[in-house]
Amino acid sequence: MGRNWEVALLAAVFAIAIAFAGYQLGRPFIGIHGPNEAHYASIAANFQKYGLLTQADLLGVGDYSTTPLVPWMIFASWKVFGQSEFAARIPILLCGIGSLALFWFICRRVYGAETALVALLFAATAPSIAHYSSAVQLESPMAFCIFASIAAMMLFKESGKRHWFWGALALFALSMLVKISAAAAFPAVLAAWYFYGKRPDLKKERRSLLLFALPFIPALAWTAIGFLTGVAAYYERFGGGLAEVTATLGWLLVFTPLNIGAVSAALLAAFILCSIPEFRKAAREHALMLSLAVPWYALILAYVRPYMGNLYYDYVAWYAFCALAAVALWRASAALGRRWRGTAVVLVAAVALAANAYAFLQMYDVSPLFPAWGVVSESAAKVNALGGGNSTIVVDSSVTAYYTNPDPAYSRYLLNPLPENYSFGSARFVVLFFYCGNQTLTQRLNESGYVEIAPCAWQKG
Repeated sequence: MGRNWEVALLAAVFAIAIAFAGYQLGRPFIGIHGPNEAHYASIAANFQKYGLLTQADLLGVGDYSTTPLVPWMIFASWKVFGQSEFAARIPILLCGIGSLALFWFICRRVYGAETALVALLFAATAPSIAHYSSAVQLESPMAFCIFASIAAMMLFKESGKRHWFWGALALFALSMLVKISAAAAFPAVLAAWYFYGKRPDLKKERRSLLLFALPFIPALAWTAIGFLTGVAAYYERFGGGLAEVTATLGWLLVFTPLNIGAVSAALLAAFILCSIPEFRKAAREHALMLSLAVPWYALILAYVRPYMGNLYYDYVAWYAFCALAAVALWRASAALGRRWRGTAVVLVAAVALAANAYAFLQMYDVSPLFPAWGVVSESAAKVNALGGGNSTIVVDSSVTAYYTNPDPAYSRYLLNPLPENYSFGSARFVVLFFYCGNQTLTQRLNESGYVEIAPCAWQKG
């Protein structure tokens, strides 16, 4: 492939990537994991009162379940563009596009220009990758730091310049500060150090092996602070039995094609089947991508219950799957000869693009799951107009808290999943999201002296 063609195709794929990831960038915090987006946005909103070093959300003041890096990014964007959903997603989108660029950089060095372009297209249009590339969550910034760490390690192996090695360690430390589960990508950083380029002599590199422990120190220190302050609920082990683990693996078999696209999933399955006869050879050749994908599924053993409800824990693995799918396509097309190979790849890529675009758009149809956004916004606006900002409010999600009052001094978060067990205390207002329209809860509100003032909001009579 000529350099001009590669640059032109890269520009086209990145334009497609921006169109996908930037779709409805200003949408409200509803839909797929909308409460997660509202949660991190609420922390950023509360910085104005509590300061940049204190995370305040519905879990309380001084939440150490994650570091404030992502809320800081949101807060900085709001300072430039004003507070809005659009502005909150801008830094996340930049990380998402940056992750794709680094992913292409890595694939090009491992598999060559043609395969890297196909892998980039698969990843850029993979429905769930595109969605989480701009969603106000931890995944996109975490992935950016992971890919940057791997890329820096590869540059170290190419140049021998030590600053790239230190940069790789620092970037990986940053990835774990964004989200501690980034530790699952550590084998990929090691694989880049060991398998890419000339293999190091382990006997001579004992000092380097010891240095690989350094990136874990900041994240472990933050976790220790969480335990010492008592805000450590998110670090508890959510293990499950064999039945739950098996069920989660079954879910992943169903959801992986939805996450990376049907075409990529079919090609990935073909790659796996074709690799079985020569497993050892395939494991060595694809060590980097396999080490980037497989470790994420070890989280199922320790956190099976959250895994079942948050099927984005293997977000980084989706990129590796797209790379392996591209490898399968490019190598299978070789049988067609040079004349028809390019045509076949373009046709498959076009089908993948169309199928992924359709699946991606379906992700934003949330009408069967949640009340209409107009209903939620109307309810929040009504409460705010009646002085909700200075009153105690009971909410059932971070979404309703964000759009009424995210300050934990006023908003009470009821985690009990059974509405009939709710106790509203002396709260002046109740605003609902998940349980809006629940008859049992509505009856309990009426019995407790609340009057409906909007479709999803009540005021103490």
